[in-house]
Amino acid sequence: MTILILGLVIFLGLHSTRIVSERGRERAIARIGEGPWKGIYSALSAIGLALIVWGFARARHDAPQLWTPPSGAGRITMLLMPVALILLASYFFKRSHIAVIVHHPMLWAVLLWSAGHLFANGSAADLVLFGAFFVWSAADLTTSYARDRRNGVIYPAPEPGATAAERGILRPARHTRRPPDRRSLARDRDLWLRLRYHGQPDEVGAAVAMAARVRLLLRDRLEVRATAAEQRHVCSL
Repeated sequence: MTILILGLVIFLGLHSTRIVSERGRERAIARIGEGPWKGIYSALSAIGLALIVWGFARARHDAPQLWTPPSGAGRITMLLMPVALILLASYFFKRSHIAVIVHHPMLWAVLLWSAGHLFANGSAADLVLFGAFFVWSAADLTTSYARDRRNGVIYPAPEPGATAAERGILRPARHTRRPPDRRSLARDRDLWLRLRYHGQPDEVGAAVAMAARVRLLLRDRLEVRATAAEQRHVCSL
């Protein structure tokens, strides 16, 4: 448990500098430079994360059980995880509707992730790991919203298609989506059946099906990008 706690102190301590003292953080960046600050910050964060993974892997087997999770807790956690992943992805697209509405989607993703796992697990190691991330994300959300109000931050209005077009990953274009690839759907269905009838929970099959839908969506979006690029090339001739 000591290794886990040490990793949490390093990782969450670094990520709490704006919570504890934003001015101290700014003075440190001004003193050593932004580049060295980011380098030290990244290196220590990586060390802390490695200690968290190592410490949790060692502590979870011997940690005492503090409470018994209620029945159905795992299903609730499985419902929260896709929402957390969507929030995490929206962090990288600042003009998307989700990012504009919640303002700090990554912190919300960590909050839901930690709350779901804390609800579904009752050992001391789970309490230390997920409880620490839950408290940190809640505190960071509170201070971030307060800082935004204090600084008068005005968030831009969401733009349709901003998730795709903002970073130049995908570009909107008039495009008729072709029907889903039946062979891909058949493979995913067979995989779901094999997982189900070999004793795996239905949540695994649901996750596989969701991954298949996401894959098909990304494939269609990439085709939209290719079509848009061809149109721009033709127009430039």
